[in-house]
Amino acid sequence: MTEQEAKKLEQIKKKLKALQEQKKEITTREKQRQQREHEARLIQIGTVSEKYFGFQNVHPEYYEIFLKMFLSNKGMDKWVEHTKIQIRRKNE
Repeated sequence: MTEQEAKKLEQIKKKLKALQEQKKEITTREKQRQQREHEARLIQIGTVSEKYFGFQNVHPEYYEIFLKMFLSNKGMDKWVEHTKIQIRRKNE
């Protein structure tokens, strides 16, 4: 390998390393953005639950029991599935 080829190879290695670092930074930012969106949705869902069910300062375990009982009511499972389908269609 000539000296010129070695220099070119070194430049390519530096560019590759820089691109890999950029990819890692972009991936990290995207994961952080998705996590923030997820947390915001959870907060919004909790807020709506408090508003409509009147639950404030309820332990998550009790809230889960309530939701299981609520969903066990006749027809609620079909309504939930229907709603999931509608949400998926809207997001496509």
